[in-house]
Amino acid sequence: MLHEWQLDSLAAAVATNYVEEGLDATTDAVTATVRKSNTCQISDKVPRVSRTQQAVLKAGRGDELEYQIAKMAKELKRDMETQIFANNAEVTGSSGTPRELGGIPAWLTSNLSEGTGATTSTGSGDNARTAGTSRAFTEAMLKEVLRETFDNGGDPDRIFVGAFNKQEMSGFTGNSSRQVGAEDRQLYAAIDKLAA
Repeated sequence: MLHEWQLDSLAAAVATNYVEEGLDATTDAVTATVRKSNTCQISDKVPRVSRTQQAVLKAGRGDELEYQIAKMAKELKRDMETQIFANNAEVTGSSGTPRELGGIPAWLTSNLSEGTGATTSTGSGDNARTAGTSRAFTEAMLKEVLRETFDNGGDPDRIFVGAFNKQEMSGFTGNSSRQVGAEDRQLYAAIDKLAA
């Protein structure tokens, strides 16, 4: 089972894209998109509840099976989130070998900040990257990756980090005019619009 999509890229920006007024437009060569795919992985959590557990009166809940199903559904959600962000290479599977999806790090080839000795994945999902020397997460690193992403045509509006790096990022000082939007719980540390 595969999930498939098309991968496209922008041409490098140039400072010499100008023509004379009145000239006939000429066509530019186009680059075909690349078809990519990732293996769909099967995960499960199967609750087992005895008739006795189901029949006895329990403090705080009625139906034991319904409770266990709801609990395991939350566990599955956490498992999926962990698997998506794991540095795991795609495995297509075979008899006796389960399919495994390639985690996001196995697809990334640019807009990265890596420690010494790191190797980037090939972007095909079937090879995990090699982590470099561990470093402290800094605001300068984050800003550099955001700059690279913007220069490569990206427009990021979300950052996903684990609990430890979330605490580190919350301590970033940013520019002196940071604003926190209380209603939407967002931090604004850049100028998006200028008012006249």
